[in-house]
Amino acid sequence: MINEKNLREALTFLATQALTQYETCSLLSEQVQALQETVRGLDPTFDDVLAQKQLHRTKTSASAVIVPAVKAELSEIIRQLKAGLVC
Repeated sequence: MINEKNLREALTFLATQALTQYETCSLLSEQVQALQETVRGLDPTFDDVLAQKQLHRTKTSASAVIVPAVKAELSEIIRQLKAGLVC
C-alpha cells in the first residue's frame, strides 16, 4: 500500500503536470486561432481547404488508431485505481 506522503507527492506531481499541459494547450489554441485569422484574411478559400485537410487527416492519421488505444489504456488504469486494484 502507498503511504500518505508518497500519495501526496504523486498527486502534486500529477496536478502540476495537468496545469502545465492545460496552459500549453491554451497557448497553442490561441496561436492557432491567430494564425487562422491571418490566413483567412489572405485567402478567402482557407476555410474550405482547412475542412478538406482535416477530413483527410482524420481518415489517414496514425492518431486515429493511437489516440483511442491510449485513452483506453488510461481509462483502464483509472478504473483500477478507483477500484483499489493498483497501489
